[in-house]
Amino acid sequence: MISFPAAGSSEAVAGLNPRAEPANPAQAGYVLSRLRTARQFLSMSTSMSKSGHSAKAIAYLNEGFYTLYSIAKGHIVTIVNLFRPKVTLMYPEVRWELPPGYRGIPSLPIDPKTGEDKCIGCQACVRICPAQLIEVPTHMGEDKKRVVDGYLMKIGLCMFCQLCAEICPTDAILMSGRYELSAFSRDEMVYDRKKLNEIGGVWPEEPEGETEAGKDKAPATKEGP
Repeated sequence: MISFPAAGSSEAVAGLNPRAEPANPAQAGYVLSRLRTARQFLSMSTSMSKSGHSAKAIAYLNEGFYTLYSIAKGHIVTIVNLFRPKVTLMYPEVRWELPPGYRGIPSLPIDPKTGEDKCIGCQACVRICPAQLIEVPTHMGEDKKRVVDGYLMKIGLCMFCQLCAEICPTDAILMSGRYELSAFSRDEMVYDRKKLNEIGGVWPEEPEGETEAGKDKAPATKEGP
């Protein structure tokens, strides 16, 4: 059975006495614990009181202590976070450092040997895209080879799953480090081949004799606009 100190007793008064010596004044939660104790005592006195006027007065005091408790708790949280390390970046002057393997906007980097991207119009990216946002119009040339007429990508629907880059047989598609997608209209969210070339940048030139090593290299992409 839980026993409570009687109203007016020395134990109850000591619990509400602000001049009483604290057990550990250095703790931030000391003030909150004293206010919580006072509120519990007033709640107990309200339930045991038989007089209507007395119960109403104690209820007002109870709400007053609860208000002080809420204010003190909020200020303590503010003061604690005031001395914590800052995590806010002064964007756009300071930009986020991208982690390795970050998947930004898909891009078509330029091959320095040919001056064009490596897309051959095989439609592999079109078939595997779960959102069906890629369009690659092609036609057959005079030499019976497929010619790429353009490349359209609706970035507003992209989920950045990287499936298009993984299935591309010529590594024509790479996930860039660009993450800014704001636009004023939906039409601006449709990127053509020229825009994707601009985002992708230029592939680094491969040393002679290297064939597979170049696949692990990343193009010189731009993080900003």
